[in-house]
Amino acid sequence: MAVTPEIVHGDEWLDRIARFRVEVWTLSDMIAPDAFPDGRCLEAVDRDATQIVVADEGRLLGATRYAQFPDLDSTHLGTYYREAGIDLEGPIGVPERMVVHPDVARQGVAWTLAAAIQKQALSQ
Repeated sequence: MAVTPEIVHGDEWLDRIARFRVEVWTLSDMIAPDAFPDGRCLEAVDRDATQIVVADEGRLLGATRYAQFPDLDSTHLGTYYREAGIDLEGPIGVPERMVVHPDVARQGVAWTLAAAIQKQALSQ
């Protein structure tokens, strides 16, 4: 499957991605159907992160986010990293929340998103 990643912005996209995450996790039996009562997984870091999607004729097939921070302690996971004994110099890139719709699993969507994350990280 030939797909092209796209960087997206704005509240509409954040809402679509937040709903898409829950949809994929539910379809994949990764969460209980009532785990997100409003049907969305939207986190504070989403507003500052780069959102990358793969879509086909408007239908989301995959999504991920990439956030970059000047140092480990300024990341939203800084405490977790420190408690795990991780000590890195900045900048720190955090790729997270990659989801691919089960209908297109194993068709290259995740690899496309991973390559887009790498490109974004190198450009920042």
